[in-house]
Amino acid sequence: METAHILHWLDDQLDDGNSGFLPDCVSMQDIFLLAHVRFVQARPLGIELRLGEYKKIESLLSRVDERRSVKANPVYWWEPGVVGYENDGTPIFDDGTARS
Repeated sequence: METAHILHWLDDQLDDGNSGFLPDCVSMQDIFLLAHVRFVQARPLGIELRLGEYKKIESLLSRVDERRSVKANPVYWWEPGVVGYENDGTPIFDDGTARS
């Protein structure tokens, strides 16, 4: 599976479970990975990422998820008409309805 190959390569690029792709900061690469992984996980694409096999990536994403800026601007969905999110990440559309 190509996804597994890419995730394995990315996991190897991380020094340890406490670092991101660049030292001493949350980098664009960290955010880029988070956005793509969380998008795949939130959508019904039929793709199982098995992040438990990539401990450094899993640790990085958990740390970035906890940042105030990420919590304030969820990256779980991108769809026209989404204006906000429920606490569980369910998108709220401009007509006021929440749909999963």
